Amino acid sequence: MDSVLSPKPIASEEFSLSNLDAAGSYSSGLFNVSSYQPKPRNSKSIRNSWIGSVIGIVTAGDDAQGMNSVISAVVKMAYYLGSTVFYIKNGFRGMVEGDDNYVMATWYSTMNIVGKGGTTLKTFKCPEFADRSARLKAAKNLVEHGILKIIAIGGDGTLKGIWALYNDWLSLLRELDDRGMVDRTLLQSSRRLKVVGIVSSIVNDVCGTDMSIGANSATQRILETLDAIMTNASSSQTAFIVEVMGKTSGYLTLASGVACDASMIFLPEWPPQGDWKEELCNKVRDDLLIRQQGVMIIKSEGATDIQGQPITAEEISKVLREKLKIISQITVLGHFQSGGVPTAYDRLLGIRMGSEAVLLMKDGPLDACIVTIKGCEMGFMSLEKCLGFTNATEKFLAEKDFSNVVRRRGKNFQCLLSSYVLLHSMRSSPISSMAILAGIRRVGIIQVGMDTLGQCIVCKAFVGYCQSRGYAVIGIKDGFEGLLRRQFIPLSWDIVKNWTSENDCLGSGKQAPEHYQLDSLDVAINELNICGLILLGSFSAYESLCTLYEARLQYKNLGIPMCMVPTGILNNVPGSDITVGCDSALNEYVTYCDKMTRVAHASKNYVYVIETMCENAGYLTTLAAVCSEADAAYISLEPFTLNDLLKDADHVKRKIQQSGCRSALILIGTNSSEFYNTDFVRQLFAEEGKGVFSCKKGVMGHVQLGGHISVWDRQNAIIHGFRAGEWLLNYVDNVPVSPEGILYDPGPNAKVVLSVSKRNIKFKTIARLICETDFGTHNPTFNWWMKLRPLLRVMAQHFDVEYELEISDDTSAVSDVEDTNMYDMLSEQHKHSHG
Repeated sequence: MDSVLSPKPIASEEFSLSNLDAAGSYSSGLFNVSSYQPKPRNSKSIRNSWIGSVIGIVTAGDDAQGMNSVISAVVKMAYYLGSTVFYIKNGFRGMVEGDDNYVMATWYSTMNIVGKGGTTLKTFKCPEFADRSARLKAAKNLVEHGILKIIAIGGDGTLKGIWALYNDWLSLLRELDDRGMVDRTLLQSSRRLKVVGIVSSIVNDVCGTDMSIGANSATQRILETLDAIMTNASSSQTAFIVEVMGKTSGYLTLASGVACDASMIFLPEWPPQGDWKEELCNKVRDDLLIRQQGVMIIKSEGATDIQGQPITAEEISKVLREKLKIISQITVLGHFQSGGVPTAYDRLLGIRMGSEAVLLMKDGPLDACIVTIKGCEMGFMSLEKCLGFTNATEKFLAEKDFSNVVRRRGKNFQCLLSSYVLLHSMRSSPISSMAILAGIRRVGIIQVGMDTLGQCIVCKAFVGYCQSRGYAVIGIKDGFEGLLRRQFIPLSWDIVKNWTSENDCLGSGKQAPEHYQLDSLDVAINELNICGLILLGSFSAYESLCTLYEARLQYKNLGIPMCMVPTGILNNVPGSDITVGCDSALNEYVTYCDKMTRVAHASKNYVYVIETMCENAGYLTTLAAVCSEADAAYISLEPFTLNDLLKDADHVKRKIQQSGCRSALILIGTNSSEFYNTDFVRQLFAEEGKGVFSCKKGVMGHVQLGGHISVWDRQNAIIHGFRAGEWLLNYVDNVPVSPEGILYDPGPNAKVVLSVSKRNIKFKTIARLICETDFGTHNPTFNWWMKLRPLLRVMAQHFDVEYELEISDDTSAVSDVEDTNMYDMLSEQHKHSHG
């Protein structure tokens, strides 16, 4: 992590936008940042490198959205390698019963299942699998079908079941031999069993991975329901108590509670620290005082107090009725939480995990492991270690050792819990005018570029954090143009409290500041008397920060600490893997593609060429193509030729003629090619497909900018807003004020970008990021998601592609115990907030 409080040596030559050439490259004696070149991968062809291998895939336990994505990816990646896949239907029960439950998979059987909820293999809970006799029957069926490699999809029960089978395998073979149930020659060739677990659980209760398949979709489903309930609550002045799934895991409660800013949540891992009834009344009373839209209280079905006594929805309702005279309604969200279509996040996660599971089965160092996700990076962990952590967490919970429970839930859970504690501590603080702020240290926040879903939530979190530290926040309206026109507004918690689902709070200017405006900006910041600034936006905000960094030596007031929080649908900010807003846009894009697929499928033999608004970036086009099973995706970062288009058109033609496929999608980004635009591609496919398919065009346009703010974007917005506020105020507190009364730091560490790298939040200086930036195309010089483009081709049955294992490091030894002081810190913060 770049230290922000201790200077680091940098190159003596200063970065200047004037050093950019006509193509947008930056050149100096120290840097040579040329136009975008995809980072080369040391890949080798693995097509047909595993011929003869047989893989079994089973879904067991409760179903979850995204399971079908795994199934599709496993079959297609195995097909690419030349392997055979058997569906083991009806979970472990089907594995035991055999017969028609073992079905050979075909490519056609996976078509159009990625967007469907549940599992096409069906799933049943099978408590009999705990008995050795049941596992003996399963072993017999597996050996007879030649299945010595199993991919098991499910929760902790599924992992425990497959682990028991793996542990008993050799003894089961001996027993089969002793009883003469299977030919000895066959048994001798079946001595090695390999298993890979893929965690699929909506309650996200398995340790070792940040997210399990289905958790994001379930939380999104809950959030949509809570948003609908909130409109009723705001109209009727009724408090709503919502119970969600989670007997021993509070992830759904925590994630949805943070995303909708519930008045209070109750979860097993974090029981109220004192008198929960008094705490509830105080918080609800304060929320009503600041005219919150509605009162929402969310509890897990396994919520308890600090003594371990269950907290029921009826008891909460009674407290509100007797102490506050508030009418409340109880809503219990049942199994619909695990139903419906998967989100783009779960589709992508399932496809990546399924593909990596097959490759781990082929080349992985462990015979029993699970596939994990840490931030945006795939990994793996020993199955034994995963179950050990999970079992230990259940034990700690039973012993009321909540400190260890929180630690083992992982960094994602800890960040959400810390965010909730801070949100929960916020209290009313009206600010009516700028005059009231006299004598209070001020920081500013400004939006630059196009409005994006989630920006208002970043602003809300930032205001809340600054208020908790005694700072005032000034909102600058309409970007730098508004700053020059002195369009300021003091922001307090009373104002931003209800910005959870807002799309436009401050307004934004479309342009970065010009050099001729810098002296005017210097005067405006001096009049505003702020000691720090947060910038929200995409690449235009990044360029603005570069301009201000360059001008800091000439204009003293531009030397204040500044931090950019990346937002925007393009996800093209250097240094950061993900930006706030891109997940919501991706959901909109995938939903649009689903509709086009249904239309094309119903019409029979239709191909849709869909254009997305991505300028020179390719994140949305690539990931939407993977999530919607598109046959091709064209972006400017990966140049394509007329010959490439002709090959893809021929591929689609043969696919429709030979495989029984009735539709296809082709995605293309705006500005993907100077000559081969959307109309050209549509006409080419229409001409090449004459007599086989018809071709239509679809254009999403600005639809991507609207819609529902996804739970993932809401969570990231809150966490990023808090972390940006923490960095800015810590920096301001450590920068001395000049004799003129100006807080001025000309060093490189005063201008940073909040960067999400893998699973960590870092603050990278502009001085260090210039070598990672292509100013000509408005992109980083390396994008992590580019490595998914070969996967896109494999999933579409293009075999003219080289693919390699995405997992680059052995993560099996990585512990998920992230922060040994997190629980104690949260406890102290909670006590301080509530006296």
